[in-house]
Amino acid sequence: RTPLIPKICQRNTGNNNVFAKDTFNPQSPRSNNIDSNQNGLVMISSSFSGGRISCSFTRTIEAGNAGQDRRLDESVFILLAAGSERGGATVGLSMRHDVTRGSTAAALSLLPPEVSSVSPEGTATTDMIAPSSPAAPPPSSAPSMSPTPTATPTLEIQSLGSFAIPSGCERSVCTVYAQWSSVPSDSSVLFFELEGSAMSLGWVAMGLSADRVMGGNGIDDVFVCQRDTGNNDVFAKDTFNPQNQSPRSNNIDSNQNGLVMISSSFSGGRISCSFTRTIEAGNPGQDRQLNESVFILLAAGSERGAANVGLTLRHDLIRGAAAGAVVLTEGGSPEVGCADNPLVRVHG
Repeated sequence: RTPLIPKICQRNTGNNNVFAKDTFNPQSPRSNNIDSNQNGLVMISSSFSGGRISCSFTRTIEAGNAGQDRRLDESVFILLAAGSERGGATVGLSMRHDVTRGSTAAALSLLPPEVSSVSPEGTATTDMIAPSSPAAPPPSSAPSMSPTPTATPTLEIQSLGSFAIPSGCERSVCTVYAQWSSVPSDSSVLFFELEGSAMSLGWVAMGLSADRVMGGNGIDDVFVCQRDTGNNDVFAKDTFNPQNQSPRSNNIDSNQNGLVMISSSFSGGRISCSFTRTIEAGNPGQDRQLNESVFILLAAGSERGAANVGLTLRHDLIRGAAAGAVVLTEGGSPEVGCADNPLVRVHG
């Protein structure tokens, strides 16, 4: 027998947040395991309402994890199952299908002879997101964690503000640029675009701080756009700097509740990613509310990394902090209060 490759939509253990994850069932013994990474799968939306769970996602047709994924253009039997068990985004299932399970009577192909990309409104599209402003370059068509292009539903946004280093730069040449926007179709989230330029760039980050000091009197909520250790795949992740910790550190959130990556790319020495984050804090004690007053921190470093760990905090390319506090949901673009050149190691 060959491995089964389940795609899971599951409620979180401690709350009603829902996530999508890529898992596989080995040939023997029977079990369900989380993929070694989530290359190729990007969650688009999820919900739990009225006792009904749902999620939507894209998956590359190519296998992102050889031996753990199946190609989507090969003939397969489809299996469906449901269970009452909640869980975490980084583990497999206990295999208790205590609600229902079933399979197709015959193998079939997931791909029709001609495939088109369809937006949520049901019209064909090749757009990743609606342009945020006339001057903004169109986002890359690259998916979040795979070099194979995929289509992402069109997302209407309205820009609320931006912050860049150096101050007043054109977006396409800024060393680090961050923009945040409202999403008219979903008032519970903000949409973020984060990018930067340098041929050896490993990551760019946007921090939300209470006092302009990294890990000072309150946690810093830090959004990171980073290149993978072994290739040019780019992912977004939610991290935090603990309060008054010595030595200062950056840690991955205990889970990624509230953050959904929309697109990412690394091209021509420029790294970029876009994502939504719930206005409410998904992880109390690790996230900040997006409707509270914060100072914005920007930084960039050459270190590559993995999606499930924090940064080593070597901001060896650039760092900067806003001169004044802003409320992201109310709009406004702060001025740069300070910006440092390479080989600095802390915000502030």
